[in-house]
Amino acid sequence: MGWWLSLVDLLASEYGWTLADVLSTPLPQALVLREAIAQRNGAKAEGLTLLERQLLINLQSS
Repeated sequence: MGWWLSLVDLLASEYGWTLADVLSTPLPQALVLREAIAQRNGAKAEGLTLLERQLLINLQSS
């Protein structure tokens, strides 16, 4: 769950969102926002990790 906590912290600190705002953001949208933040800060675009791809597949099939 470390990646999830990092994502929550990143969105809250970057956008000034409350915890409720972050937790109500759909996971696909949160991952896209994380990628946009990384690119804006000069990080190399790496795309989704295997875990993130599997989570999205599981969300789409439920």
